[in-house]
Amino acid sequence: MLNVQRAQIFNEFSFEEQKKYFALKEKKVTHHIDTLYYSVSIKDDVVDNKDAGVIGLCGMLAEAKEKKQLDPSLELDFFGLDVSVTGFSIYQYHLVLNENFDIFIAKNIPNEETPRVCVQLRSRMLVLDGVCKAIEKSYYCVKEILGAFGLETGEIRENRIDYAFHTNIIQNSINYFSDEYLLQHLKSQMRLFHKIGNISDTVEINTLQLGNRKSNNIFFRAYNKTREVIEKNYKSFFFDKWLDDGLINQYDYYVLNKAFEKKSFKMGLAIGRMEWYIEFGKNEALKTEFNSLIESCYVNSDNLDAVEKKIKGVLPKVTIVTNIEFQTKRRFYTSCEQFIKDHVFEFKGDAELYRLYKILSLQREFCDYLTSKAVCFVDNKGQKSEKMSAWWQAVHRCKIEYCLPSVLELYRDKDRAADVRRSKRKLMNCIAQYNILLKNDIGERTFSEDASDALAYLNDNDFYGFANSPNGQAPIIYNSEYEYIQKRKARQYRGVIKEKNEKEEEENESNS
Repeated sequence: MLNVQRAQIFNEFSFEEQKKYFALKEKKVTHHIDTLYYSVSIKDDVVDNKDAGVIGLCGMLAEAKEKKQLDPSLELDFFGLDVSVTGFSIYQYHLVLNENFDIFIAKNIPNEETPRVCVQLRSRMLVLDGVCKAIEKSYYCVKEILGAFGLETGEIRENRIDYAFHTNIIQNSINYFSDEYLLQHLKSQMRLFHKIGNISDTVEINTLQLGNRKSNNIFFRAYNKTREVIEKNYKSFFFDKWLDDGLINQYDYYVLNKAFEKKSFKMGLAIGRMEWYIEFGKNEALKTEFNSLIESCYVNSDNLDAVEKKIKGVLPKVTIVTNIEFQTKRRFYTSCEQFIKDHVFEFKGDAELYRLYKILSLQREFCDYLTSKAVCFVDNKGQKSEKMSAWWQAVHRCKIEYCLPSVLELYRDKDRAADVRRSKRKLMNCIAQYNILLKNDIGERTFSEDASDALAYLNDNDFYGFANSPNGQAPIIYNSEYEYIQKRKARQYRGVIKEKNEKEEEENESNS
């Protein structure tokens, strides 16, 4: 269906052009698992830490962590993972594969029922690799670490699973999350609630939370996912997924990517909308006006209200995607223990992973319960004619679909492309800032002038040990600070880039 928002510019485009730029699937809902934590016990583990394998593992981790604390710039590799100085609760050792997963290991456990290892799978890996592949990659990494010290994995238990629903139904949050609406329509087993919003010319509710986040049972939240992706400046792959799923249209997709590059939600969207018109619009006078407005945005970024008034009614608003999320923890699954036991499930993988995969095979049943009993929006609340509200039915009946690996690879490649664009913009920002501060001058210069000046100043003042090339090529420059930055970035992106490089090497070998 076409986006029903009407704007002045619609009259410039034919029906085919309107369909190309503005068509989307209204009242659309998609589902995925957003976060998954699981714990791993060590076979025959005991509290007193007398096992030589546990002593050796914790001793090596302690040594690596101490080195990292003394010198944060130190590059430490622990079985292909980065060593972090952070930890949580009893898990003081922290290993990271950036944007993929974290492994936490405890030196001491309070009792033999407490697992020594905790694994946290990140959203990016769960969405782009798929839940099963994400579990297996992280689990076999744990097995490799433990096996190197003569230890075996024991019981694996679920710690936390977040079921996420992305929807374009909610475009004005106040209509769904106001106190009056909640009182008339919300039925929930949770009594505590919390709202976060903004007040300007209108009232916006960006987040609704139900329950206690620290609870070991169920926690619910609904929030502006579009805003989060842009402001936190990660997970841009969701834009491609939303476009393919019909949650947003081509116009939205263009504007969201522009806002992502600028790392600005409101002003970024406003600029992105005008840039879209400058590229695709047909009124030259309007293009000139928008170019002038964009220049004022960069000069004075607090003029958002004035800019939005200028484009209101001329350009359509961007479709907002809301994330409706249920965070479930171990206590919830303990309460469903009999239901889980009665479920017949065939599994041919590692026996330790059986329970985790069994729970995942029941996600449809758990989501049915969460969206009908734990949290439910109804019409005619408390009356005989009470029934689930139409918009909530769309969430409740959302299909759990499998995404093809080829599609996931496409999202991954586009996510890398977004990172490249963002990196280029950061580079330009840094060069501009460096020259302005260095020269104490805000005059306009070309990028080539600023880039050349930056390199010249760096060569003169900051670098050392460089040698002129005899064949006229750029000089070889040795700099310990840059080497540290380069190594750190290489480690951060190893989990993202390494797999692609390995795949390309395999293809080259097969072709040869």
